[in-house]
Formats: sequence, C-alpha cells, structure tokens
Amino acid sequence: MRWRLKKSHGTHLRSPNVYQPRPHGLPEGMEKIALVAADRFLHLLHLAVMFFCVTGWIFPETRLANLVLIILIAISWFGLGKFHGYGYCLITGIQWKIKARLGERPRTASFVKYQFDKITGRDLNPESVNRYTQLAFYLSALASVYLNVAR
Repeated sequence: MRWRLKKSHGTHLRSPNVYQPRPHGLPEGMEKIALVAADRFLHLLHLAVMFFCVTGWIFPETRLANLVLIILIAISWFGLGKFHGYGYCLITGIQWKIKARLGERPRTASFVKYQFDKITGRDLNPESVNRYTQLAFYLSALASVYLNVAR
C-alpha cells in the first residue's frame, strides 16, 4: 500500500481515506509483539465468528446469541457496507490495517478468500468464494430467524 499525498497550502497531508499509523508510546520491539498478538487474536476471532455463525442456530442454548451475531454481521455487511463496499467486515478492516503495519499486504478484501488461498496455495476465484460465503450466511440467517422468531 502506498501513501497517497495531497498538497495543501504548501504542506503535504496524507489522504484521510488511507490508513495512517498514529504515534504511540510502545518501544519498537514491543509494538511488533503487540501487532502480531492482535493479528492472531483477530484471526481466531474471525474463525470463531464464522464457525458460530453457521452452527450456533443448531443448539437451543445458543440460538439467541447466534441471532444477535447474525444481526451484527448484517449490520457490518449492509450498514457499514454502504460506506466501505457491500460485504464489508469490520473485523477484516481492522485486521488488514494491522497486517499493513506488519508489512503484509493481503491481495483481497475477503478474509475467507485470504484464508482459503493461504491454505490451498491457489488463487481461488473471488466471486465463487463470495458466493459460497453469502450462501452459508443466508442459510444460517434463515435457520436462526426461523428457530428464534417464527417458532
């Protein structure tokens, strides 16, 4: 990712739509440790959210929590998606900023595609990955709404 610079009144300002690292008080070595820990935490959070999204509706004890998660995902995809693009994931947005600080530049906006590409070593078709991701989400949402609201 390259910095985009704007010239304003003789000074250069970074474009507000590009991530800008903020100064902090951590020593350089500690910053990297904190960023790696945050990246790993968000990776595990992603996996947990995806797993619970597609399985949480199965168990009566977790159905309400699953419905809340489905609603939060929909708010991110469609609500925040109005500003960042349809299907925007808040967790992915944060994690990609952390990865950028670590020097990694994911070539996709999709965490699911990123993971499947990494696991398979192939560059999977992004439309196919998004289609299957959406299908899994919509089927889980239908099951969750039916079991929580319609019954």
